[in-house]
Formats: sequence, C-alpha cells, structure tokens
Amino acid sequence: MEFAGNSFSIVLMRPEIPHNTGAIGRVAVGLGVPLHLVRPLGFRLDSESVRRAGLDYWEHLDLSVHDTWDRYLESAKPGRVFFLSTHGEKSLYDCRFRPGDALVFGNESSGLPKDFYDRYEDRLFRIPMPGAHARSINLANAVSIAAYECHRQLSAQTLDFAGVRRELARGSRVLLMVRHAERRKMDNNDPTFGETLPITATGEETARAFGRLLAGVSDDVQFLASPLLRTRMTARCIAEGMGLDPACVADAAPLGNDTPIFADQRAVFEWFRDGRFFDHAFEYFATGRGPGLVELHAGALDLERWALSAFTGRLGIFASHDFQIAAWLQGMGAMDGFTRETWLRFLDGGAIVLGADGSVRRALFRAGLSEGVCGV
Repeated sequence: MEFAGNSFSIVLMRPEIPHNTGAIGRVAVGLGVPLHLVRPLGFRLDSESVRRAGLDYWEHLDLSVHDTWDRYLESAKPGRVFFLSTHGEKSLYDCRFRPGDALVFGNESSGLPKDFYDRYEDRLFRIPMPGAHARSINLANAVSIAAYECHRQLSAQTLDFAGVRRELARGSRVLLMVRHAERRKMDNNDPTFGETLPITATGEETARAFGRLLAGVSDDVQFLASPLLRTRMTARCIAEGMGLDPACVADAAPLGNDTPIFADQRAVFEWFRDGRFFDHAFEYFATGRGPGLVELHAGALDLERWALSAFTGRLGIFASHDFQIAAWLQGMGAMDGFTRETWLRFLDGGAIVLGADGSVRRALFRAGLSEGVCGV
C-alpha cells in the first residue's frame, strides 16, 4: 500500500468475529489506511471467513498484529487515540481529527478492556444513536461510520494532487509552498543550514515525478525557491517533470533563511545545533514563542502576506523548508499540532487556494511521494 500522507489508522482490540474483521479490512483498503489488531484474536487470520469478507482486497491490506496494547503503542506510535464506545459521553462528531490519529474499537461481545474506561475516560466517544431501541451497532458498521467521518475531516484539511487539479479546473488559483526533495544529512554545526547541500538522486527523481503529476494543469505556472541549493534543485526538477524550462525558477529569500519567521538567525541556529529540533519546534508551536523566532501567528501572517504579494500565476510552486512551512500552517490555523509522525515529508507542504469567488482556503499539502523526514 502506498504511503498516505493524511493517514489515520484503525485499531481493533481483541476482535472475535472473522467476517467483521474481514469487512473492516476491506474498509481500510478502500481508505488507504493501516489496520492494527491487538491479541488475543477469536479466529485465525488465514481463516476462510476473514478472507471471504475481505474478498481480493485482503492482499492489499496494511495489516499489523500486536501481542498487547502496550506493544501496539511502542510499535505504531500513534499521534492521538480516540476510543469509540457506547460508554462515551462525547459524540464522534465532536472530534476534530488530524493526520496520525488512531480510531480504537473494542470487540463484539465485551467492548474495550475494562480498565480503558477509567484510563482513557477523556478519550471515549460514542456514535450517536437517537433511536429508542438500539444499544449498539455492528462493529464493522461502527468502524465504517467513524473511519469515513475521520476521512471526511482530513480530506477537508488536506490537499493532494487531485485536489490541486480540481481547484484549478474550478477557476481557483493555487499556491503550493513545498518542502524540498530528499537531501543528505545536514551538519548541525553548519550556520548556513546546509546552503550548498544538494538533493539526492532519489530526491531528483521524486521531484520530477511531482512535476509529472501536475503536467498540463496550467500554462501559467510560477516557480520561486529559497536560495539554497536543495530548494533550487527541487524546483528545477519539478519544472522539468512538468515539461517546463527549469530556468524559470527564481530565487526568493523569504522562503529560506531570511524568512519573516526568523527574528535572529544566529539564535535559531544555536537551538538547531543541539540535536533537539523537534522538541524546540513543537514548543514554539504550542507557546507561540521561541529563541530567535517571531511570535508564531505574526511570523506566519507576514510570510503569507509576502507569499501572496509575490504570487502572480495560476499555479505557484514555491520551494521552501519544513520548519518555515510547518510554522506557517500552525500559525495560520491550518494545522492543529504536528507530531514526529505527521511532520512534513520531503515534497509535502502547505497550500493557499484562492477561489474564484474570493474565498481563501489554507490546507496541508501531502504529495505522498516520500516517507522521509530527515536526510539520508
């Protein structure tokens, strides 16, 4: 199964009925999300009932089986967990999902393990059943309802290549701020943040693949890049993939180290070099303040204002860096918290959709072309 950048996951605790699990596996394949099973299981995974319910989709399922709940947490490292149960007081429709979340379901006869009701009391949610005569619904149906609600929300928050094409066809203008393609590991003692660091051969190919996925969508495409080698190379390879002249890529300092988000580049470098990049980034996103950084919303707003003033095409591809893009998404409210698991992969980014009706939409952009987060 291909990596789904806006992915969530489905978890079944001690499932008992094989055809329910088979049907749920089929839902997972349809949504492109992984399915986790936590033992004990009430059936053999190779049983005819499981495979019959999963039909010929079963071989495409991203399936993991874990001996215990704690083993699941250690192995899968989910972002946030949402437990669906008739014991929940909050509605499924009160959930605000984000990439990396996990939907957890109990088994058919007894539900979740009994200690979960106290241990995760604040994470219990129910599927509304306003009818007077039903206490619960079939497990496979419950999973389908919750999984598609999660998918609906994440689809609204996230843009992919198909979404870009749809928006352009509607007459919208689309600006993509895209993280560069795969690079080698950066020297934490380099105060230029790897100014001369190139992308890898794999990075070049995936950037061209990115371009091929947008080839022909518009004859008015604008390329800008942070004036660092890896972002320039990325933008040029994307242009090549689109069948355009790579010489059309222009430098733009605000996409790089001169971003409006940095108040003092030297101070940012000092915390960058200690090897705790994610700790510092997440603290900044949570508090809005950090050493050498402009207040989060103010910095994000300044970056967006600059980007929109520089954007003149129907489609803009602005090659930048993960921290700047993530800070913009967080500061402008397009993301509600990043984790290591949901961090921008190479060639992921953020999107501003300017509708023909004057509307403005901000979204996470998932290219889905790489699972890489750090250099190789």
